Amino acid sequence: MARAGRAASCLKLPLLEDMKSIQVALARVQVALEAGHIEESRARLLRWGLRLAATNLRHIERMEQLQSGPAETTPALAQSRKSNNLYQMPITIINSRASKKNGS
Repeated sequence: MARAGRAASCLKLPLLEDMKSIQVALARVQVALEAGHIEESRARLLRWGLRLAATNLRHIERMEQLQSGPAETTPALAQSRKSNNLYQMPITIINSRASKKNGS
């Protein structure tokens, strides 16, 4: 019954395969938080996961550079790995009237 005033929605995050897509995902999480579409605890968890993905991506890119050598790391190679796939995650919209009543 606690969810009676909430409507389900979807937060679309890009496929996390490069640093730009991780930055886009962080921006989308921040916008959803500021708009009140997701709770602060969920946004905190998403940001933590995105930071972890960024750290892992940096580590993988360093390992690839060490294995392949500096000659193969070109912007064209990085562009070929991009994708337009999106992950979809269900979110809940908080009823703004109920939030104001509970906050006072």
